[in-house]
Amino acid sequence: MIGFALCVFTACGHSVNKISSADAADAIYFDGDIVTMEGDSAQYVEAVAIKDGKIAFAGTRAEADKLKGDSTVMKDLLGKTLVPGFHWRTGSVRLSRPSTKV
Repeated sequence: MIGFALCVFTACGHSVNKISSADAADAIYFDGDIVTMEGDSAQYVEAVAIKDGKIAFAGTRAEADKLKGDSTVMKDLLGKTLVPGFHWRTGSVRLSRPSTKV
């Protein structure tokens, strides 16, 4: 009887929102200084969710956790700072040094 009551108690009022793997974030970054650079001054959020290589969400950790699926990688920043950046795919950078040949 106690086992039944425990099962009923844990199921009541606790709905589990299961997100489909197609909608789930690939990664969620949290627990650090996450700078968005939105506006004229730096803005900070609690978490960032990444989907298909793009920022899908930036905001509270609770809201980001709603995008967590079975294969979502959770990245604890351990207090480090995360800033936005650009990845330039089409360009190439050549590092060279001056020629010593005469």
